Amino acid sequence: GRAVNGPPSLELPIEGGLSEVRRSVRALGIEAELPRARVEELVLAVNELAGNTVRHAGGGGKLALWITPVGVVCEVTDHGGGMADPLAGLVPPKPSATAGMGLWIARQLSDSFAIGADDEGTTVRIAVDR
Repeated sequence: GRAVNGPPSLELPIEGGLSEVRRSVRALGIEAELPRARVEELVLAVNELAGNTVRHAGGGGKLALWITPVGVVCEVTDHGGGMADPLAGLVPPKPSATAGMGLWIARQLSDSFAIGADDEGTTVRIAVDR
């Protein structure tokens, strides 16, 4: 994932309801002067990542976003048990899949995508450029 310097432009806890996350991410994307389509892609990607935290990691996590010279970097961190599938988000889901598409969607919508997982939890970092 992309390196960032300094404190995040925005930090939010990830809890059950994601409407505040979406609203805040949309506002930050606009502030970062992303084109409207890229703002919506950022919102959708972050919503998928935050939703995964709620569904798969006990509902608690943290969202951090940085405005950079080229766009926005987002990091979603949870304290779940790590990831069972080492290829999650890297290979397309099966056409018959009814779940398990969030990481894939986030990867497709972002310009940079990285996952780090250990016994402490999982961190996903994406970047959306202008």
